[in-house]
Amino acid sequence: MKRAGIITVVVVALVAATLAGLWWGHHTTTSSTTPTPTTTKATTPASQLAAGNVVAGESGSLPGPGTLKLGYPHTPEGAVAAITNYMLAAEDKASLADPAYRAALVNAIAFDDASKTTLTTGVEGSAKICARYGVCKWEPRRGAYAVRSYSDSQAEIAVWAPFVWDEPTDSTDKASIVWGIETHMVFWNGTDWKIKTLGQDGVTDDNTIALPAPADPKGNPSNAEKATILTAPGDGTVQLWTLSWEEYANAMH
Repeated sequence: MKRAGIITVVVVALVAATLAGLWWGHHTTTSSTTPTPTTTKATTPASQLAAGNVVAGESGSLPGPGTLKLGYPHTPEGAVAAITNYMLAAEDKASLADPAYRAALVNAIAFDDASKTTLTTGVEGSAKICARYGVCKWEPRRGAYAVRSYSDSQAEIAVWAPFVWDEPTDSTDKASIVWGIETHMVFWNGTDWKIKTLGQDGVTDDNTIALPAPADPKGNPSNAEKATILTAPGDGTVQLWTLSWEEYANAMH
């Protein structure tokens, strides 16, 4: 299924056309520095994923808006922690109800002034969607991550994890759990990792973006099940299955 397919599934399930633009909207990232692709593995499916060192929801050495931390190491793991925590902050239903939090979040995570307009659109859209559900969250601890490319100035991070919308407050909405790979770019501004958009702005593989959900989409897949899903060879062009996928250090099982 092509990337557009998973967008359609999400929009239909939620009856929310704005959702497509919120999380999967942008392919405009450019840079004069090309990150170095990570070394790929053999195409034999792995039986287990490596245990990573990134703790979803933690890391960062400086205070940010709400519970978000800023100040991430200038390393691949620092880049993973930054994008993971920025996305968690942008899906924090309780905090998003506060306009001051939304403005502070954009200012804290934006790479530059030009990024703030796009990020504001994403954060405001997230707030509107989350307001329509009693449960609105992204759960990276249930999934896995990989560094697709890395340089001193930018990194491309892939994350496979579910978005969960439940307990709809509007009778026209429906509960939904959507699993899929998102790839995101983070940029080093000299002191910290920042982002330009909350949308999908990296390179994705048309064949692997719509991976099968776990046998129990509402449960916590085992390490072995993650490995089966994420490392099975396909016939796409980007070959995300060859990445060195890792579980978060605080993975849920």
